Amino acid sequence: MNYEWIIIDGNNLLHTAGERLCGKASFEHRRWMLARRLTELDPLPAARVTLVYDGSVGGRDEAFNGPPVEVVYTPKASTADALIERMVCEKPKGCRTLVVTSDLMERHTVESAGADVMSCPAFLQEMLRPPENVLQSKLKSTRGKAPPATMGDFFPS
Repeated sequence: MNYEWIIIDGNNLLHTAGERLCGKASFEHRRWMLARRLTELDPLPAARVTLVYDGSVGGRDEAFNGPPVEVVYTPKASTADALIERMVCEKPKGCRTLVVTSDLMERHTVESAGADVMSCPAFLQEMLRPPENVLQSKLKSTRGKAPPATMGDFFPS
């Protein structure tokens, strides 16, 4: 992914993921685990990642107030969709932005405001993709530098 900012409809993503992402933990704990998993992605999908949740008080979760992942809760009278739309409309000009949601209306709205959209299942597939096989990466890094290992290297006679 080549984006400067990824905005994620957090509840939408967690509902789509079910137990695949965070097990059988409480919904509040799954929110925290999702944010933690995003900070551990290597490479990070963007310089800035914002998880947006419906809330009652509004504001940022101070546990994740630094880069690259921030967690934002909406005020009681607002929705995550409305906040995401406002963020996309107010983003800096030229900022490549991706919104992760499976909500069709949300998709049309943010696309018309200039953001790209990825469905929650597609984003989960990217998140859960296993890292490259360590052996394959070692072979790539030594290709052309040394002959490949043989059984004799591991079990000398």
